[in-house]
Amino acid sequence: MVTLHDVKRLALVALLLAAASTSFAGTDPAPACRASARSVPAEGYPGQQIVWRLEILRRADVTNVEWLEPPAFPGFRAEWLPGQPERGAVTQDGVDWLARVEERALFAERPGELVIAPKGLRCSVAGGAQLDASIPATRVRVLDLPEAGRPPDFAGLVGTLALEVAARPQTLALGGSARLEATLHGDANLWDARDPLHGAPGLEGVEVFPTRPRLELEPGVELSVRRRFAYDIVPSREGRIEIPSLRVPYFDPALRRYAVATSPAIVLEVGPRATGRSAEAAALATPAGADANATGRALGVVALCVSALGIGALGALTWMRHRRRRARGHAAILAALEVPASADAAALLARALRLALEPELPGARTAAVEELSAPPGAGPACERALALLARVERSRFDPHAACASRADVVAAIEALARR
Repeated sequence: MVTLHDVKRLALVALLLAAASTSFAGTDPAPACRASARSVPAEGYPGQQIVWRLEILRRADVTNVEWLEPPAFPGFRAEWLPGQPERGAVTQDGVDWLARVEERALFAERPGELVIAPKGLRCSVAGGAQLDASIPATRVRVLDLPEAGRPPDFAGLVGTLALEVAARPQTLALGGSARLEATLHGDANLWDARDPLHGAPGLEGVEVFPTRPRLELEPGVELSVRRRFAYDIVPSREGRIEIPSLRVPYFDPALRRYAVATSPAIVLEVGPRATGRSAEAAALATPAGADANATGRALGVVALCVSALGIGALGALTWMRHRRRRARGHAAILAALEVPASADAAALLARALRLALEPELPGARTAAVEELSAPPGAGPACERALALLARVERSRFDPHAACASRADVVAAIEALARR
């Protein structure tokens, strides 16, 4: 016979079993890894820098975490950021985790909703087991740039930026050159920046020889971008010459409006030509009367050669005259190097090499050194002069690069004259 006491005892046992069952169910092991991702900010504009941040949590017994596939960012230009080193003592849902953060600087290439959906992570557990962890997709809303207030010369730069311009020397003699540098820096998409000096008004008194722009990326908490434009400025007259104020329009996403980065005007004081003849002046200094007399004498010699020696001798004479003319031109270039050293000795050396190379390479006087190459059959003298020019030009950009010596440049020019 079951008594009331027995019933109470059975009820208590049932309650204890239920409690134990609930306790066991709550002790399921935590996953090997967890991942969560977001973009900062959650929306932006084409060209604006957005930071994609992925937080990875792993259990203490997880020995390695790797991508199932390298992450892809369709619709974005992506640049690596150092993120945050692994740290411990991160507690979620009563579990202690080790955490690290992966980051990328993203620049949307078009408006619309862009989705970042990495394949996931593979987590290796001590003992050999490998467990996969998914990464939730990140959706980024990319807005159209507004039409209102857009400057007519806006070229798509989005972010914050500053413009700095400097010239050295600012006092020089006619026939010399100054190096002008315009630097844009900020968090914007500056690889899309246009040449700020191109088409600028007020440059009638100078010749401008641009060099290849340089791009520098500095990853940190965000990506810092620096874009350098450099030019050789050669005045064509004496007096005061003003390099006009430059302007670079951009869109500021924080203020949601267009702005313009500007630089102050720079003044060059150009004095009389320094003592000594420049290469170009020497090449053009022969009086017209002397040209006429030389031409007459040359025609007489040609006639004599044709009648006495025939066509072969005429060809030899033409070659000799061409070589003498080139030698005189190279002598004038070497004479220009006797001018007392200016504040930019490397510019003087580069200009002399360019003038000496012009007969071999039409356009060498103005083209970027990276665009020049020795033509077929040019010979080792031309190749050595080109390599020397690249070395001189590199020293003008990089303060740590050694410039070629004047003796090396003289030897290269004399070798070209002997061809």
